[in-house]
Amino acid sequence: MQLDANNRHTVPVSDVARALNTDVLKGLTCREAELRLSEQGPNELEERGLKSPLRIMWDQFAAALVVILIIASVISFFIGETKDAAAILIIVLLNALLGFYQEHKAEKAMAALRALAVPGVRVRREGRVHEISARELVPGDIILLEAGNLVPADGRVSMSFNLRLQESALTGESATVTKESEETVSADVPPADRINMVYMGTVVAILVVPLNRYFEFLIIRGTASPGWLLVPLVAVALVTGLVFAFATGVGLSTLRRDS
Repeated sequence: MQLDANNRHTVPVSDVARALNTDVLKGLTCREAELRLSEQGPNELEERGLKSPLRIMWDQFAAALVVILIIASVISFFIGETKDAAAILIIVLLNALLGFYQEHKAEKAMAALRALAVPGVRVRREGRVHEISARELVPGDIILLEAGNLVPADGRVSMSFNLRLQESALTGESATVTKESEETVSADVPPADRINMVYMGTVVAILVVPLNRYFEFLIIRGTASPGWLLVPLVAVALVTGLVFAFATGVGLSTLRRDS
């Protein structure tokens, strides 16, 4: 079975484990874990330099639609429509400020997420529990976490009871979220609503397990993908579309007055 980012939450744990060639009860062998680590690299977010505030602000004005609006504003000014020109410039400025705020916030969130790297985790390999660095985790590892632990990688919950996670890093909401190991959800459910998945940087808030104090999850991929940071970018795109629609309406009203 081919496992990808679109179906890992839609199938039972046994199918996920089979696709990753691992054993839910025993985990990977140490040799296989070393091989996967050498092939796929360490479990860490890709390092890249943070954008400076000046670069972020410049990017807001470099977008094609924004450039078109600025040109329209200049033309309106030279033909005597100073009110229309001022209105367009104000909208462009507001859009740039909103985009700057959202992108700068996303950059800081990425930096904070790197700072939340877990130094050591408990992992089951060859049927025994080992404590290793979170950088050494690989897809197919079985991780054991307890209340208060940070989740070190994206994964599928394989065993839990009354498990609740704090996912404010993902959703921005302070309320804890219940996770279920046996549930499957449809492919179109967004990441924040996938109750059988856990994500890097979230926190185990409550855990009640009768026989041991851990919950277990199966790593789907070693390095988390911060897709939740796309939400601010989508918001900026929507605002830009509204700005363009408004500017078009202003242009049409000007033509009607001239005619």
